[in-house]
Amino acid sequence: MIFVAVNVFVLILFVAFGMLMFHTSNFSNFFQKGSGGLLEGSALIFFAFTGFSRVTTITEEVKKPEKTIPRAIILSIIISTLLYILVAVVAVGLVPFNELGHSSSPLSFAISMLHNPLLDAVIAIGGVTATAGVVLTGILGTSRVFFAMGRDNEVPKPLSYIDRFSTPVYSIILSSLLGVLFLLFVSFGTIVETANASILLAYLIINFSAFRLNLKLRKSTSPKYLSEKKYFFVIPILGAITILIVTSYVGLNPLLLVLGIGVIGIAYYSYKTLKALHKIDAFISKEVPIRSIVREFGASRHR
Repeated sequence: MIFVAVNVFVLILFVAFGMLMFHTSNFSNFFQKGSGGLLEGSALIFFAFTGFSRVTTITEEVKKPEKTIPRAIILSIIISTLLYILVAVVAVGLVPFNELGHSSSPLSFAISMLHNPLLDAVIAIGGVTATAGVVLTGILGTSRVFFAMGRDNEVPKPLSYIDRFSTPVYSIILSSLLGVLFLLFVSFGTIVETANASILLAYLIINFSAFRLNLKLRKSTSPKYLSEKKYFFVIPILGAITILIVTSYVGLNPLLLVLGIGVIGIAYYSYKTLKALHKIDAFISKEVPIRSIVREFGASRHR
């Protein structure tokens, strides 16, 4: 909560002071790469809009989640989009976009045009808190996923352990270790590209699931639902098409990596499912003869 408040304050401060030296001439020939450049940029920056999905991972810890979670997702998307657009517009207004593209820290570079050391320090602090906030929310979401999977016996059971503060300790430790390993052995660019590819494919599956769910509801719900949600199926279709277009601009290597991880995950899940089915079959094969004997014994008493 504190990190979010600091980040929002810093971004608003950046926008307010950046407007003082805003140059509209920096937007000349702004769309020189056309729609292809726009889609390529969308694929690159997509990870910045993935945080709202983590809200769903803490559903069990929220009061009235059926109302709170949808509102939180919608509001977070609206607020984040407005802030990102304002910051991007002001940054380009301070420094030409071609120069910003070659900077490793574009916001700091843009705000340096104001020649205000105090403001530079505030932006630097905002960068630190933003990084810390992203790391913490990432660990929060990932640990809750591991916890839920451990509880369902899809991963080792100890990952579902919670301490006296209702915290999934081992899941948090595992999430933190995985994050550290990625930082040590994988470049930042690869992490971003892989994250984009994985999230895009996950959202693609979600859109297909939403479309299929809508078809099922049409067969089993009242006419009132059909009248209110008559064209709902259009939303997941448009979402899936948009995601496929954006995904085509993601690099081939990240896509292959994510697909490889997905294949491993499917194989593991299939193995766990088959193992569970074998246990059920073994249990039934032991229980059926006993039940037959009991049933026969009971029937013989009434003959």
